Amino acid sequence: MTTANLPEAPPEATTPTQMLVDASFLFVQGYPIAAGMYARAALEGRLDDLCELHDCQPSPKALKHAGIGRRIDALRKTRALDKATIAEAVRLAGVANEVVHCMTDDAAVVENLLTDVRQFLDATEEGGAS
Repeated sequence: MTTANLPEAPPEATTPTQMLVDASFLFVQGYPIAAGMYARAALEGRLDDLCELHDCQPSPKALKHAGIGRRIDALRKTRALDKATIAEAVRLAGVANEVVHCMTDDAAVVENLLTDVRQFLDATEEGGAS
């Protein structure tokens, strides 16, 4: 594939919300796996923000592998988020990982992921649901 076949690049994402906007852009352009990658990054970014807010950031060494899971575990252990929000984060991470690791490229799965990550971002905008 040449760069001539690629869509115009979305703007540089700096926040989880912007990453999700970029994910939607990529999805509309016909790149569901790339959209899933951005959606996963948006989820991980929000989890990172929540860990920072609740002073439960995992160590850099712990984040080297399975960073999204480590962040969810840290938030669970500190009870920064309620059980339903933690369960939703776990579910979204699982779906996002399936897309990112090319276990599915079903457009409907990715579209639902984008919607569900948007709802998660909205629900945790002010520091989480508890």
